[in-house]
Amino acid sequence: MGLGWAAGASNVFNSKEARGLGLFVGKISLPALILTNLACLDLSVIKWGFLLAVLVSKSIIFSLVLALDFLFNRNISRAALFAIYSTQTNDFGMGLPIMNAVYGPQDPMTGLIYLVAPISLLILNPIGFVLLEVDRKNKGGETEGGLKTVLAVLKGLLTNPVVSMTMLGVLGNLAFSSSPPPHLNTFFQSLGAAFSALAPFSLGLSMAGKLRGIKGEAIKPIVALVIVKSIV
Repeated sequence: MGLGWAAGASNVFNSKEARGLGLFVGKISLPALILTNLACLDLSVIKWGFLLAVLVSKSIIFSLVLALDFLFNRNISRAALFAIYSTQTNDFGMGLPIMNAVYGPQDPMTGLIYLVAPISLLILNPIGFVLLEVDRKNKGGETEGGLKTVLAVLKGLLTNPVVSMTMLGVLGNLAFSSSPPPHLNTFFQSLGAAFSALAPFSLGLSMAGKLRGIKGEAIKPIVALVIVKSIV
């Protein structure tokens, strides 16, 4: 990540090149990694109680931040964004390399990441997106129905490569009994292998030049969200 930041700060990569790397990581390499790992995951050794605990705890934090921020600021868009920020984690870009280093790629604990991440992607974040969209339409004077808004958010989710490959990975796991065809597995593993190096590099690259804006009043909500994420 430091190398990526240094490359961005010294203009080794321009903004278009950095965007290209980010698109490859997010739309090709990560979805391929998720698909192949979920398709091969042994679901019989998964601690489902652990996943339930993560869901409950994240839901409590999400609801708490949403309610408190709306109570103090009366701005549902801001409250929804803060609720997403307080529960969204970089499970793959930062968590996966650490889990691989500590437990190894074949350990069931590492495999849990592929099931923990969709809790935010498929359950909590869509609630925030719906609230953001409803507030935007209300401020713009649009009269589109709530059902249309929900369907628009769902369409965006289902066409997201990370979400669609998560679903396909689970279906592939059930269809192939955790043993997908070798040629398919090899193809997706090759694409996914680029992720562990490119993801932190791309993250550092995207941070170059952005830290100057973190000062004054902007620091307060950042510190508050970090405390909620790290301690609460």
